[in-house]
Amino acid sequence: MSQPDIKIEGDVDEKKLQEYLKSYNLDQDPRIRGFMESKGFSKREIDANELTLELCDHNDPSCDREPFTEINDHENFTEIVFDVPGIDKEDIIIEFTEGGKKLTFTAQNENRNYHKHIHLPFNSTINNYTIEVNNGMATIRVKRLD
Repeated sequence: MSQPDIKIEGDVDEKKLQEYLKSYNLDQDPRIRGFMESKGFSKREIDANELTLELCDHNDPSCDREPFTEINDHENFTEIVFDVPGIDKEDIIIEFTEGGKKLTFTAQNENRNYHKHIHLPFNSTINNYTIEVNNGMATIRVKRLD
């Protein structure tokens, strides 16, 4: 297992950490830039005073969760299974971007908030998928464009 880029142990001086983060240049780290873009941040700056080391409280409905996912590629379609307990079919939004090569899964209700991007091995459109939700499992079958 690879070592983390940042490891914090012991007592943390939050003011020093905030000062360090204020001076951090996001342009030097493409992983952070990619994360910010995936969360919909369009600004190039963030307020370091709002950053925290605390984990997201999964009982908080505003907390984004990435659902466990299983992807099965077939000849004419890809089947994607999302583990989304507490979610109904009406709570799910599917979007296609990047010419139909990227599927964005969003599921949200008053108790849960799930979000995930899936890169497809082929092009598809919003008209070429089916979805079933049963016992907290959402199964999406995305058909290959002809």
